Amino acid sequence: MKLLFKILAVIVGIIVIAVIGLVTLVDPNEYKPQIQEQVRQTINRELSLDGDLSWRIFPTLGIETGRVAIINPQGFNRDHLVELKHAAISVEVLPLLTGTVSLGKLELDGLRLNIITNADGTSNLDGMSKGDKEPKADSAQQPSTSSSNSLDVSLGGIAITNVVLELQDLAVNSQTLLEVKEISLGEFELGKRSPLEIIIALATNDLQGDVKITSRVIVDQNLEQLELEGLTLISSLRGQALPTNINVNIAANIQANLKSNEFNVNDFSLAANSLQLNGQLSARTGKITNVKFALKGNEWDLNPFIPPATETDSEQAPTPQVEPDLSFLNTLNVDGQLDIAGIKAKGLSLGKTALTVKVDKGEARITPLTVDLYDGQLRVLATVSHDNGRNSYVYKHWLTGVQIQPLLKDLADMTLLAGSTESQLVSKGQGLTVDKIKKNIAASGDFKILDGALFGINLPQKIRSAKASLTGGDKTVATEEQKTDFTELVGQFKIDNGVFNNTSLDMVSPFIRLDGKGTADIIQSLIDYRLKVVLVGSTQGQGADVNEMAGVAIPLKVSGSFSDPKFGLDTSGALKAKLDAEKAKLKSKLDAEKEKAKDKLKDKLKNKLDGLF
Repeated sequence: MKLLFKILAVIVGIIVIAVIGLVTLVDPNEYKPQIQEQVRQTINRELSLDGDLSWRIFPTLGIETGRVAIINPQGFNRDHLVELKHAAISVEVLPLLTGTVSLGKLELDGLRLNIITNADGTSNLDGMSKGDKEPKADSAQQPSTSSSNSLDVSLGGIAITNVVLELQDLAVNSQTLLEVKEISLGEFELGKRSPLEIIIALATNDLQGDVKITSRVIVDQNLEQLELEGLTLISSLRGQALPTNINVNIAANIQANLKSNEFNVNDFSLAANSLQLNGQLSARTGKITNVKFALKGNEWDLNPFIPPATETDSEQAPTPQVEPDLSFLNTLNVDGQLDIAGIKAKGLSLGKTALTVKVDKGEARITPLTVDLYDGQLRVLATVSHDNGRNSYVYKHWLTGVQIQPLLKDLADMTLLAGSTESQLVSKGQGLTVDKIKKNIAASGDFKILDGALFGINLPQKIRSAKASLTGGDKTVATEEQKTDFTELVGQFKIDNGVFNNTSLDMVSPFIRLDGKGTADIIQSLIDYRLKVVLVGSTQGQGADVNEMAGVAIPLKVSGSFSDPKFGLDTSGALKAKLDAEKAKLKSKLDAEKEKAKDKLKDKLKNKLDGLF
């Protein structure tokens, strides 16, 4: 035992002598030129080491720096790309004898990173990457990373303070300032939990925020498994860029396999003000990124997050529409489910919403989307394809039992129709900008509206008024709501070149029948319908006895804009035509009676004359 202690004493003595010799005989500042040259060759930038490099002996062997900076090229409004006021790291010497790397606390203070893009598009990051100078070794020659080569590493902690990231884009006059007030990691050892805390302040031209992240970090002995246990993110965002202050709270447990690039997010929850989302996510990155998720949310009221419309919005020139680049779909494989209890946005109210989405081989598919919508349901199947850069789509929907008037009112502030709606639509096209969709969509479908009303015109009132004018009847018609009730309105339609072509439209009401066809220009938002209203011999409906007018066909024209349609009903012409026809018929009958009377008179005279002779 004494011999053992003597051996250990000798070893410790040798280490002490080596350390003393190292810090006495080796001046790290002598290596500054080599360090600067290596940086210059690696990233094509000048390294400034203004402060001295110095040894730290007690209680651990370490090294610390003064000010360190990477200098920007000429032509930028900041002198430095990277600037660091102070850095220090140390290592325990004795544990090295047993193969254990026991590092002291890593300290970084006053780190500033300036990333700048000038108005001409040049960046201070340009020219830093020179590419690989040597060919990569064959995978068969790569060193083994099997689990048997595990490390025993510990770290006394990390203290990173006063970090600033500045992003400038002078081409669009934008600036983002990200200030990391503190990043602290407690005593760290492989395979054990270490507390992590990050405090960040964010500032842009019109957005400010604070972020605090806490978690317990676990890294396995093989440096392959990373776990963020009990991760929480608390953030407060405010500023002119937001219509309201937003408070965000995120919680999750994250496991990552750094070798296979697999990530699992369990017990995920997100709250943004009153909005909530919970569930599970997983991903595996690589040539094809695989993503799976199953998320559920509460009722979402999005209105507080939507900026209010301003008068200047309509006066500004329209933003140029750019076709989206969907090439990223070729690198994704997604299988996800999203369920939301309800959504409110800009007056539109959706009930329970369920979305299943899949992405594979350059296609994104909704299979399906179902929405509880105004006492009915909407079901959607849709596909968007990269299609070698041509961006094509297929869209199908089915409406069942939807109350059309509140939907139109909330969606487009229109009250043209009311009733329970059944509808189906099949469409396809190329191009995903709003203008291209309007111009290139090719679609067909049909609809049926039951027990409804057409608003903006009261056909019975119009007919009674016209009749009174022509017949000299009572012209004082009571004021009535401008609507026409119907029991059924059905039609078929096609959409081509931005025009909705209603090839067939039929309406059945208590005492009229309406049929015809028309178009709606989607691009110009204009209506042009030519219809025919036929009176039937019924005394029921909206208080009009129209037996004497049964069979009269009245032309009806609907024109104008979607929001303000105009109705032209030629009731007077139709009734006048009928009266003229009846007058002509009566005149013909009277003429016939006169001729008949003349013939009878002639016959009597002839008979009398024959009696005389």
